[in-house]
Amino acid sequence: MKRIGNTVAVVFMAVLAVTGCTFKVKAEAPALAKIEVHVSESVAGQAPRSADGLEIRKGAKVVLIAEGVDKSGKPVEVEPTWVSSATGYVDITPAKGERVTVKGLKRGTVNITVQDQGKETVVRKVRIK
Repeated sequence: MKRIGNTVAVVFMAVLAVTGCTFKVKAEAPALAKIEVHVSESVAGQAPRSADGLEIRKGAKVVLIAEGVDKSGKPVEVEPTWVSSATGYVDITPAKGERVTVKGLKRGTVNITVQDQGKETVVRKVRIK
């Protein structure tokens, strides 16, 4: 029985070689190691500015971007959820996605938690003034 299986495999490979058929093996997506969050208004050629310690004026809007990376620092696609530590201080729109707009509603300080694929990052001390 094993001999028949080997023969079938050899014939299959020969047919592929003769006809020029190819097939792709889908690579497994890299595992998310961490989520980095930065302010979108980065200057070309400079490292993105961290969102930690961000200050937003009441009524103003800031765009934040989440980027997933694997253990070797390569990009990983993410679709995170964003949640404020306290209600009524900021409005996060949309609540899910790589890019969100944060609007300051009321003076105070909050943390914003960004979660995806079992990983979590906290943007600390977002101050609304």
